[in-house]
Amino acid sequence: QDRAESIVLKVLISFKANDIEKAVQSLDKNGVDLLMKYIYKGFESPSDNSSAVLLQWHEK
Repeated sequence: QDRAESIVLKVLISFKANDIEKAVQSLDKNGVDLLMKYIYKGFESPSDNSSAVLLQWHEK
């Protein structure tokens, strides 16, 4: 589970800021709920610049 969280966070952080909104809009309600769970998990253990990127995801 920790490995899955780590991989998802790496993917989220690798997105370009311009692509985040389009990615979020492509998700259904369950996908958005799951995304939010991973965003909050990422806030629990921040790394280099991850909080800023996760805030961009949360904002969309």
